[in-house]
Amino acid sequence: MATPEEAVPFKGQVYAEIKDENQGGLWEDPEFPAEDQSLYFSNHENLQRYNFKWMRPGEIVGNPEFIDASEGASRFDVCQGCVGDCWMLAATATLAQKPYLFKRVCCEDNSYSDDYCGAFHFRFWQYGEWVDVVIDDRIPMVVFDWGDPQYFSLHSNDKNEFWSALLEKAYAKLHGSYESLEGGHTSDALVDFTGGMTERYDTTDPSKLPGDLYKILQKAFERGSTMGCSGIKGGSAGLEAIQDNGLVQQHAYSITGFAEVEGTQLVRIRNPWGKTEWKGPWGDQSDEWNGVDEGTKEELGIVQRDDGEFWMSFEDFLTYWKNIEICNLTPDSMGDDDDDKLRWNVNNMNGRWIKNESAGGCANFRQSSFAANPQFKVNLTDADDGDDDDMASCLVSLLQKDRRKQKHLGKTNLFLGFYMYEAKGRSKLKRRDVMTEAPVASSGSYINYRERSEHFKVTPGEYIVLPTTFNPNEEGEFILRVFTEKEATAEEQADDDKIVKQDKPKPPKEEWSDEKKDKFRAFFEMVAGLSGDDEEVPAIDPFELKSLFDCIFKDPSLTIDLCKDVIQMFDADGSGKIEYEEFDDMWDTVEPWLSAFKNSDYDKSGKLSVYELQEALEDIIGFYIPKRLLCKLAFRYVDEDGHISGGNFLRIAMRLHWLWNQQSGEAEDDGAGGFALNMGGQIGGLLGMFM
Repeated sequence: MATPEEAVPFKGQVYAEIKDENQGGLWEDPEFPAEDQSLYFSNHENLQRYNFKWMRPGEIVGNPEFIDASEGASRFDVCQGCVGDCWMLAATATLAQKPYLFKRVCCEDNSYSDDYCGAFHFRFWQYGEWVDVVIDDRIPMVVFDWGDPQYFSLHSNDKNEFWSALLEKAYAKLHGSYESLEGGHTSDALVDFTGGMTERYDTTDPSKLPGDLYKILQKAFERGSTMGCSGIKGGSAGLEAIQDNGLVQQHAYSITGFAEVEGTQLVRIRNPWGKTEWKGPWGDQSDEWNGVDEGTKEELGIVQRDDGEFWMSFEDFLTYWKNIEICNLTPDSMGDDDDDKLRWNVNNMNGRWIKNESAGGCANFRQSSFAANPQFKVNLTDADDGDDDDMASCLVSLLQKDRRKQKHLGKTNLFLGFYMYEAKGRSKLKRRDVMTEAPVASSGSYINYRERSEHFKVTPGEYIVLPTTFNPNEEGEFILRVFTEKEATAEEQADDDKIVKQDKPKPPKEEWSDEKKDKFRAFFEMVAGLSGDDEEVPAIDPFELKSLFDCIFKDPSLTIDLCKDVIQMFDADGSGKIEYEEFDDMWDTVEPWLSAFKNSDYDKSGKLSVYELQEALEDIIGFYIPKRLLCKLAFRYVDEDGHISGGNFLRIAMRLHWLWNQQSGEAEDDGAGGFALNMGGQIGGLLGMFM
């Protein structure tokens, strides 16, 4: 597992090299210039509303510090500016409470000491690896005709302290601009700060919440997990509208503590504005504190000032808050003080949804494309320690990559979900499997969060996880992570470069009566006579075969060129025609292919999707084609809508049939009742046979 110490330089900028090259000067970052493009990628109204000036901390105050030397970093160092990134600020306040995590993100060698050169660096987790982001310390300020410049960005309560403003700038650079940080979930930033995994609870329907939710949250907090809450139920509409009770609509808060006072379960919450607090029971000014002894109040940090932090009862917490987010930490994110705490076993796997290959959509499409999604096998070997039911805990996380970085391209989060099936000895699930079996677990409704995760308890064993988008052919990259209490393994079930032919005996040909044989021969001779040629031995040419196909199959994709290919395949003497015995052989081969093609066309469109093609070839002809070859075939034969016509299906089937006959001597027993032909690096050359 990658660690912050192994962080990859973002955009190739190495902090140590920049410091060495800029001794005695002030570095200016060419990758994130002090210009409007770093603020907004759109023509935002703020560009006209405000007069921006980028200033270094030394131009703002006389004695800037990265972190206050006497007090250190604190959650009270986080005050929101004009950027709509309260979700990131709530996570930042939480980060400041965790010294070990804080030092991993806000590097300890950042300072305004003698070797100051205007460069600072921060580390963020990005989809399985850490990146080191270097910035210069020019901060966007708003200049008015009166008074001092005002902060546009995040800033500290301490006017001389700048770690929080610079952290926000580095995070903005990572995503392309400050505007890219507009709107989000606290958990997204918590994951980027820690590499952890998010759990979410929606309190809209209390009946669906665990009965011991307070205990779950309290234990997670004690285990070192970071957490936040958002989404006020009811109240006045509008972004960040302040309710009469002091809570802010559509605003993200950090959860900073738990306590039980006089039998009441309490939660401590912080508003990243650094002001505006809950006015109800157990708030700073409430009467509930009057009967509490001073020692308890001091221990809980009760102060009657508007600093944005307050306590409220857990009952009120569930009444008003809609979303609760927990970020579970990976083993490397836990410090030396956490040795006695639970450490998750973690498996990370990267994947992609590719149009017409592996973007199969949700289970609504199980009849066609669902099983084409990437598949990952998870082996849960043991039950959890102390679990009376001998069950294994399994947290599954599906995280889509880089969508925020692509906001300037109009990209938004995809709607994600995943399903978990029993493996039952299989390496991959096929369409018939997902058609007939129910998953043992799933992520539930599809939501356009960056990360979808669920906490399951299942019987130890092997499972196959299918991560999906909601609709087929939605492309994107993702990382699938599996957290388990006990040791576990997980890996993608990739295709081999092998064509596999199942050794299925051909069904015996129906024994025809003499009358039926005579009718079939008469049918052949009738077709053979369509051209008007007076032949000694009746035979069918491509044009007569085209008339036959038109009459029986009524498929315009069965073209004259295709009919020439069919004649050539079965014409033993090279005459350009097929006689009765050749016709009989052709009909036994081709007619079942075309009839089965029609049966595989579930929507009766006269075509197959690329997803249906693989199983159609396997079920109809007995060939399993690796995706790499299948996609290349699809590229050659699909129409503009990504579908395969009956004629092109027949072309593919004929060429596979010919290929196998030519290469079958090289095939090896695959150990599963079939024979495998290893294509290796020959796939490109083999495509010549299909052109």
